[in-house]
Amino acid sequence: MLSRSLTKIAAARFLWRFALVFGLVYVVWWGASACNQNATHTLVASPGQTSVPVYPADQIFRQATGENGTGAANQQQKFFPKMVSTNPHVRIISRNKSDVRIKILDGPDYGQIGYVAPQNVS
Repeated sequence: MLSRSLTKIAAARFLWRFALVFGLVYVVWWGASACNQNATHTLVASPGQTSVPVYPADQIFRQATGENGTGAANQQQKFFPKMVSTNPHVRIISRNKSDVRIKILDGPDYGQIGYVAPQNVS
């Protein structure tokens, strides 16, 4: 009889500790994600340019910039990216070594999602 009550107490303590640890992890995760959503960057044009090309798809960006595995841009297809003025605030959705997926947060192009070169995001 005594061992059953000790087992129940041990189980209750374990559940309490588990709930406490889980709750703390959730609060830290929630706080970190909330802080990250407010982090913004700006688009910066290349030297001598006044706007930044924003491509609608990763594949189109790679073909237009010659990063499609052939080593040169495909001259037979012409791609016309959306030209966005310099300095709008953007949120980085994803990033890799060759491109950055962004969402524009202000200006006339608000809400547009596209791909730009990493050097065009600061």
